[in-house]
Amino acid sequence: MSNILLYILVMLFSKGQTNTDLVTVKTYKFEHASNESKNPADYIELVFEKDSIVKGRYYGNENNIHYVTDLKFDKYNQKDTLSFTLINYKYSYDESTPFHKVNYNNTEKLRYEIDNGVNFSGIISEKKLSLYRVFWYYDSRFDRMTFNIIKAE
Repeated sequence: MSNILLYILVMLFSKGQTNTDLVTVKTYKFEHASNESKNPADYIELVFEKDSIVKGRYYGNENNIHYVTDLKFDKYNQKDTLSFTLINYKYSYDESTPFHKVNYNNTEKLRYEIDNGVNFSGIISEKKLSLYRVFWYYDSRFDRMTFNIIKAE
Protein backbone atom coordinates (compact mmCIF):
# COMPACT_ATOMS: atom_id res chain seq x y z
CA MET A 1 0.00 0.00 0.00
CA SER A 2 2.82 2.42 0.86
CA ASN A 3 4.40 1.72 -2.56
CA ILE A 4 1.19 2.76 -4.29
CA LEU A 5 1.03 5.99 -2.26
CA LEU A 6 4.68 6.72 -3.05
CA TYR A 7 4.02 6.09 -6.76
CA ILE A 8 1.01 8.45 -6.74
CA LEU A 9 3.03 11.19 -4.99
CA VAL A 10 5.90 10.87 -7.47
CA MET A 11 3.48 11.05 -10.40
CA LEU A 12 1.77 14.16 -8.99
CA PHE A 13 5.05 16.01 -8.44
CA SER A 14 6.58 15.00 -11.76
CA LYS A 15 3.46 16.01 -13.70
CA GLY A 16 3.99 19.68 -12.81
CA GLN A 17 7.50 19.58 -14.26
CA THR A 18 6.70 18.75 -17.86
CA ASN A 19 7.84 20.79 -20.86
CA THR A 20 4.26 21.77 -21.71
CA ASP A 21 4.46 24.60 -19.15
CA LEU A 22 7.44 26.24 -20.86
CA VAL A 23 7.22 29.49 -22.77
CA THR A 24 9.17 29.47 -26.04
CA VAL A 25 10.06 32.53 -28.12
CA LYS A 26 10.80 31.86 -31.79
CA THR A 27 12.24 34.46 -34.16
CA TYR A 28 11.83 34.17 -37.94
CA LYS A 29 13.52 36.20 -40.70
CA PHE A 30 12.51 37.14 -44.26
CA GLU A 31 15.06 38.81 -46.56
CA HIS A 32 13.68 41.17 -49.19
CA ALA A 33 15.18 41.13 -52.68
CA SER A 34 17.18 44.33 -53.12
CA ASN A 35 19.81 45.95 -55.32
CA GLU A 36 21.56 47.25 -52.23
CA SER A 37 24.63 45.57 -50.75
CA LYS A 38 22.60 44.58 -47.69
CA ASN A 39 19.14 43.11 -48.19
CA PRO A 40 16.56 44.56 -45.83
CA ALA A 41 14.89 41.97 -43.61
CA ASP A 42 11.59 41.61 -41.78
CA TYR A 43 11.29 39.60 -38.58
CA ILE A 44 8.43 37.86 -36.82
CA GLU A 45 8.74 37.00 -33.16
CA LEU A 46 6.18 34.51 -31.81
CA VAL A 47 5.66 33.58 -28.17
CA PHE A 48 4.41 30.02 -27.64
CA GLU A 49 2.89 28.71 -24.43
CA LYS A 50 1.83 25.06 -24.25
CA ASP A 51 2.24 24.78 -28.05
CA SER A 52 -0.15 27.69 -28.67
CA ILE A 53 0.84 31.14 -29.89
CA VAL A 54 -0.06 33.70 -27.23
CA LYS A 55 1.44 36.86 -28.76
CA GLY A 56 3.73 38.13 -31.45
CA ARG A 57 5.50 41.12 -33.00
CA TYR A 58 6.39 42.07 -36.55
CA TYR A 59 9.56 44.05 -37.33
CA GLY A 60 9.24 45.59 -40.79
CA ASN A 61 11.97 47.16 -42.93
CA GLU A 62 10.87 47.88 -46.46
CA ASN A 63 11.18 50.87 -48.82
CA ASN A 64 13.07 52.82 -46.10
CA ILE A 65 10.10 52.47 -43.75
CA HIS A 66 10.99 50.84 -40.44
CA TYR A 67 8.31 49.82 -37.97
CA VAL A 68 7.31 47.42 -35.21
CA THR A 69 3.77 46.15 -34.75
CA ASP A 70 1.83 43.80 -32.56
CA LEU A 71 0.06 40.85 -34.15
CA LYS A 72 -3.69 40.41 -33.89
CA PHE A 73 -4.33 36.70 -34.44
CA ASP A 74 -7.32 35.20 -36.22
CA LYS A 75 -9.43 33.16 -33.82
CA TYR A 76 -9.38 30.24 -36.27
CA ASN A 77 -5.62 29.58 -36.09
CA GLN A 78 -4.64 25.95 -35.67
CA LYS A 79 -1.39 24.14 -34.91
CA ASP A 80 -0.12 24.25 -38.51
CA THR A 81 -1.86 27.37 -39.86
CA LEU A 82 -1.43 31.00 -38.96
CA SER A 83 -3.38 34.15 -39.78
CA PHE A 84 -2.87 37.63 -38.35
CA THR A 85 -3.19 41.37 -38.92
CA LEU A 86 -0.61 44.04 -38.08
CA ILE A 87 -1.77 46.52 -35.41
CA ASN A 88 -0.30 49.23 -33.14
CA TYR A 89 2.39 50.49 -35.52
CA LYS A 90 5.46 52.23 -34.06
CA TYR A 91 7.91 53.79 -36.52
CA SER A 92 11.66 54.26 -36.38
CA TYR A 93 14.32 56.01 -38.48
CA ASP A 94 16.60 53.02 -37.98
CA GLU A 95 16.32 49.35 -38.86
CA SER A 96 13.89 47.52 -36.59
CA THR A 97 14.94 44.10 -35.31
CA PRO A 98 14.18 42.04 -32.22
CA PHE A 99 17.92 42.00 -31.41
CA HIS A 100 18.35 45.59 -30.23
CA LYS A 101 16.23 48.30 -28.65
CA VAL A 102 14.27 50.16 -31.30
CA ASN A 103 14.02 53.94 -30.86
CA TYR A 104 10.60 55.04 -32.03
CA ASN A 105 9.76 58.42 -33.53
CA ASN A 106 6.52 60.36 -33.34
CA THR A 107 5.48 59.80 -36.93
CA GLU A 108 1.75 59.84 -37.43
CA LYS A 109 0.02 57.11 -39.41
CA LEU A 110 1.81 56.24 -42.62
CA ARG A 111 0.52 54.53 -45.72
CA TYR A 112 1.19 51.02 -44.29
CA GLU A 113 -1.01 51.63 -41.28
CA ILE A 114 -4.59 51.26 -42.32
CA ASP A 115 -7.05 49.42 -40.12
CA ASN A 116 -7.08 45.78 -41.23
CA GLY A 117 -5.01 46.81 -44.25
CA VAL A 118 -2.18 44.26 -44.05
CA ASN A 119 -2.99 40.62 -43.35
CA PHE A 120 -0.80 37.53 -43.27
CA SER A 121 -1.88 33.91 -43.55
CA GLY A 122 -0.18 30.63 -44.28
CA ILE A 123 1.48 27.55 -42.91
CA ILE A 124 3.64 27.27 -39.83
CA SER A 125 6.17 24.44 -39.54
CA GLU A 126 9.03 23.67 -37.21
CA LYS A 127 11.63 25.56 -39.27
CA LYS A 128 9.71 28.23 -41.20
CA LEU A 129 6.60 30.28 -41.82
CA SER A 130 5.26 30.18 -45.39
CA LEU A 131 2.99 33.20 -45.51
CA TYR A 132 1.04 35.32 -47.95
CA ARG A 133 0.96 39.05 -47.21
CA VAL A 134 -2.18 40.74 -48.52
CA PHE A 135 -2.59 44.51 -48.94
CA TRP A 136 -6.36 45.03 -49.03
CA TYR A 137 -6.03 48.74 -49.79
CA TYR A 138 -3.61 48.14 -52.69
CA ASP A 139 -5.89 46.27 -55.11
CA SER A 140 -5.62 43.16 -52.91
CA ARG A 141 -1.97 42.75 -53.87
CA PHE A 142 -0.33 39.74 -52.25
CA ASP A 143 3.27 38.66 -51.73
CA ARG A 144 4.55 35.22 -50.84
CA MET A 145 7.01 35.47 -47.96
CA THR A 146 9.00 32.63 -46.41
CA PHE A 147 10.34 33.39 -42.94
CA ASN A 148 13.07 31.00 -41.75
CA ILE A 149 13.59 30.36 -38.06
CA ILE A 150 16.80 31.93 -36.78
CA LYS A 151 16.34 31.68 -33.02
CA ALA A 152 14.31 29.64 -30.53
CA GLU A 153 14.60 29.93 -26.77
